[in-house]
Amino acid sequence: KFKLNKEFQKSEKEESLLIWTTTPWTLQSNMAIAVNPLINYARALIEINGKEEILIMAESLVNGLINKLSKQNDIKLIKILEILKGADLEGVKYEHIYLDETPSQKEFLKENHKHLHSVILADFVSLAEDEDIFDKLDKRGYKHSNSSNESETNLEQKSIKKGKTEGSGLVHIAPGHGFDDYNVSKRYNLPIFSPVNEKGLFTEGKYKGLYFKDVDPVAIEYLKEKGFLIFNELKSHRYPCCWRCKTPIVYRAADQWWIKRSQIVNEIIKENSNIHWFPKSAKDSFNNLMETAGDWAISRQRYWGIPLPIFEDEDGNYEVFASKDELEKRIGYRLEDIHRDTLKKLKIINEKNGKEMKAVPFIADV
Repeated sequence: KFKLNKEFQKSEKEESLLIWTTTPWTLQSNMAIAVNPLINYARALIEINGKEEILIMAESLVNGLINKLSKQNDIKLIKILEILKGADLEGVKYEHIYLDETPSQKEFLKENHKHLHSVILADFVSLAEDEDIFDKLDKRGYKHSNSSNESETNLEQKSIKKGKTEGSGLVHIAPGHGFDDYNVSKRYNLPIFSPVNEKGLFTEGKYKGLYFKDVDPVAIEYLKEKGFLIFNELKSHRYPCCWRCKTPIVYRAADQWWIKRSQIVNEIIKENSNIHWFPKSAKDSFNNLMETAGDWAISRQRYWGIPLPIFEDEDGNYEVFASKDELEKRIGYRLEDIHRDTLKKLKIINEKNGKEMKAVPFIADV
C-alpha cells in the first residue's frame, strides 16, 4: 500500500492506495499509480490487525479483496466512506515507499515534476482477468512460441495490478520496466527511471549490486518490515525467458540509436519508384510498409555483427563514419578487423572540443 500525503487525506486516519504487483523489484522504480477514469473507486474504512485505516480500491473488488486479505490478516470492512470515479483521483499524491532508499527519487522530487508520485489516468487499467506479458505482446502483434524456451516460473510474489479475483483496480507504474507504463508516463512527462543495468544488476538504491530477480524476496521482507505489505503469495504464471540460456528477461528502458524514418518516408517512396521489383507487387508492399512504419531503432545489444560506425564523447557529441576507409583516414592506419572488440580500443579525438570519443557498444539491426 502507498500512503497518501497528508494534504490529500480526508480524515485523521491513515489513508492508502492499495496495489499489487508480480514484480516487487520494480517498486523502487515506481513513478505513479494509474486508475481507469471511468471505474468507480471506494474509500473503504477497514479494521486490520486492530487498527482502523482507509484503503482505496475498485468498488466492485472490495468484498473479494477483504475476503482474500483475511487469509493473512485479522481484517473486516467497517463501511464504504465514499465512491469516486477514477478521474476524481487524478493528481492525488502519495508517499513513495523507497524515497529514502533511492537517491534518484529524491532528485526527481527536486525537479518538481507535476505528476510524480501521484495518481494518473490510463484506459488500460481494467477489472478483467489479469494479463501476463505474453498477452500484452499478442495485443501488439508480436509472435512467440509456447515451447519450453519461454517457460513458466513459480516465483512472483504478489501485492498490484489488474484482475477480477486478484488486483485492486490500481496499477503501479514503473516506466523504466514496462510498455504501457512507459507510454502513459511519457504523456504525463514523468521521468523514465530504470536503475538496472544490462546485466540485470541494480545500479543504485537499497538493492545496488543485486540481480533483479534476487530482489523479489528481499523486497517482500522490506515491505513487511515497513508495514507496507498486507498480503503476499506464490503464483505460477508465464514469464519470458531467453530462448538460448533460459534465464528470465529483464524489461528495462535503455538509450538506443534511431533513424527518424518518419521524416524521410516521402524520399524513400520516391526513390523506390526507380527500383525494379520482382515480382512487381513487392513495390507496392514496400511502399505500404514505409507509410505505416514508425521510426527505426537501429541499435542492437549483441556482440557479433556489424558495429554501428558511431563514436561518442562524454557530453553526447558524436561522429558517424560512412565507411571503413573514412574511419581509417581519421585514425591514420589500416584496420584488419572492424568488429566491436577492435573498435572499442580506438582513440578518436573530437576535433571541436578535444575530448576523447569512444565507439558506441552496439551492432546494427540488419
